[in-house]
Amino acid sequence: MPLQLKEIKDTSINEIRTKIATFKAYSDTSRNEGSLLNYMQIGITGIVNDAQIKDLIVDKKYTLSGTLHTQGKRKDVKFIHVGDFKGYDLGHYTFVITGFKAL
Repeated sequence: MPLQLKEIKDTSINEIRTKIATFKAYSDTSRNEGSLLNYMQIGITGIVNDAQIKDLIVDKKYTLSGTLHTQGKRKDVKFIHVGDFKGYDLGHYTFVITGFKAL
């Protein structure tokens, strides 16, 4: 699933300095109007290393591979209706990013 990089920040996890890349789902007018990807919200907090951070550009779109670090709960997934948007909120998850590919 393609995701868009929204921000990169420094933080610490268990007192270890690390970098966090925040990815979100996005709507795309080039997709088929009925594409489920246009009706989903999901957030991925990606733990990335210094070598990876050099190749990541904010607002660019990527496909990710990684290992789930913090698992969500079934209650995180819900149908939402906010303004003009009707779709599925799939929650927010933390992954250790092992690879990515720019679209």
